[in-house]
Amino acid sequence: MQNDMFIKSLTIKNLKCFAENNEALEFNVPDGKTEGSGLNIFVGENGTGKTATLEAINYLTESHFSIQNKLKIFDFHKDTNEITVEAIFDQSFNYKMPETYRSQFFECNGLHFSANQRDRKTPGKLLSPSLSISTSVLNVDQNYKNAEGKQGKSVEAYHKIFDFGKLEGDLNIFYFDKYRSRHITSGTFTTTFDRIVDDLNWKFVKGLKDSQENKEAVMKLANDYFSKMIEVAQKGTGEKISQETKAFFNRDDFEKIKMDFINILWPFSDAFFALREENEATQIPVAKLGSGIEMIFTLLLLRSISNQSKGSIIYLIDEPEISLHPQAQKKLFQLLLQESKDKQVFISSHSSYFTEPSYIKNISRFQKTTDKKIVVHKLKDGSLVSELKENRNFFFRHRDLFFTDAAIFVEGIEDYDRYSKFCEGNAFSNLLGNFYMMNGCDPTLFFENFCNQFGIKFFAIVDKDFSINRSKWARQNRKKFTADLKQFIKDRDISFDEKKFDEEITKELTESPRKDDREAEEVEIGKTKVLKVKGRDIFVLKSGEVKDYINKDGTVVTEAQNDKKKELKAIFGHIAKDFPAHHPNLRPRRPKNPLGVSSRRAKN
Repeated sequence: MQNDMFIKSLTIKNLKCFAENNEALEFNVPDGKTEGSGLNIFVGENGTGKTATLEAINYLTESHFSIQNKLKIFDFHKDTNEITVEAIFDQSFNYKMPETYRSQFFECNGLHFSANQRDRKTPGKLLSPSLSISTSVLNVDQNYKNAEGKQGKSVEAYHKIFDFGKLEGDLNIFYFDKYRSRHITSGTFTTTFDRIVDDLNWKFVKGLKDSQENKEAVMKLANDYFSKMIEVAQKGTGEKISQETKAFFNRDDFEKIKMDFINILWPFSDAFFALREENEATQIPVAKLGSGIEMIFTLLLLRSISNQSKGSIIYLIDEPEISLHPQAQKKLFQLLLQESKDKQVFISSHSSYFTEPSYIKNISRFQKTTDKKIVVHKLKDGSLVSELKENRNFFFRHRDLFFTDAAIFVEGIEDYDRYSKFCEGNAFSNLLGNFYMMNGCDPTLFFENFCNQFGIKFFAIVDKDFSINRSKWARQNRKKFTADLKQFIKDRDISFDEKKFDEEITKELTESPRKDDREAEEVEIGKTKVLKVKGRDIFVLKSGEVKDYINKDGTVVTEAQNDKKKELKAIFGHIAKDFPAHHPNLRPRRPKNPLGVSSRRAKN
């Protein structure tokens, strides 16, 4: 593997919520130049496969012993089938044949992981693992070859068994799950911190071997340390025990048994990160400083270690926002953008601070269909990227769209407030919390396209002028302006053709139905006729705008009250009937700030 390699696509079968018929997931890979180029952001409701995808990537290179202790019987989507994870990399790599083949290798382009439930015991073993696990490379070459390109025999199955030592280069995958403390402490099974400790111990031993001066200095410090500890706490205790042990076993060498407090040749084995003032004995472990601080420290540790690693580096981070203040989440996102310039970063998140519109191409929205299939939605229409940058119609509240299955768009804050109050008082409370405010009616088709791209059910309620050709001079402020201007000209006795002016204004204010993608048609819902844009779930108010229908308190206006109430109930009844039964709002709510951050805080 001469160059860094990253995961281009991943196919998961029979793992947790992933069944057998899932399409391959496509990922962004770093280009080495652009911030965010290697960033992959997973969003979606709980139970849609975000964390399972991170775990699947981690299984590709994790030790089988460790996987045996993590993967459980209930992680099989169907217990009679095998779990498979297949990763295709963005470029091919060379995989070495066993040493007996003398520098032979074959070209590969991916890894294949599989797990089966064992159907019989392992011969000669009292206790057998419940799972049979294997990892192999996906070969491109059918025959192995040497450096000159001379081909040998066929590549056999046992040649493909994955071994880190056979890769021409390094592939480093760091998985940070929700349990942050596992990564800054030692554990029963090898943690990230254990890997760091092992490396530091190795460097320490090597330093002693390479320098007699270092060895003598360390031994002097160790002897002084041990002597002082015995003097302060347990003078004579170790000596008495060693004498008794010597007598019991009749072994003179047992007299040298001492109570030691550190492993001299493995001094970092009991190490831990702590806050300690200079010349003070009090130590506060990082884990006690707060879970948010602990998490950031863990990620910075990961960054520091990975920057010293050679080869490809892949971060897997599950819910990086846990216990983090919003400002810290923003800073963390910026850090991950920088890292993803030359590293591949995968994060699963429920936080709006990680769904920055400028990086909409990096977002994958996971969704479970009615037939329990997992689908992943990514941006397909590139024009949305430029529209998001150019317009000012996408507010912070709109980031919540990535976390919902359906949305109802209205024109402004007055519409938002009055429609919400109407629904509250007319048995449509299940729709509350799913209203999204636009900046007028013009962005309606933009948001429809946005929702379609990410598998979000789209509805909109707009004023009458959405579907008619109406001059800008028809607006109330323009009408007042022209009337004031006309009066000003009269008062100043300025000569102008008033008749011609009135004729032209009258022509300008003539309205006509639109015949484009905003064209509306009358449809019957129940026994009520409403206006609806052709082929779209965009409802058009027949008699004007929201204030012509609903008072500020949510009641219907008195003018044509019955007809307008029927029209509104028909519209909301249709939306409620077609609204997805399962969406993230566990109880109806009407956010106080339609432009601000929702209070949602969920766990995957």
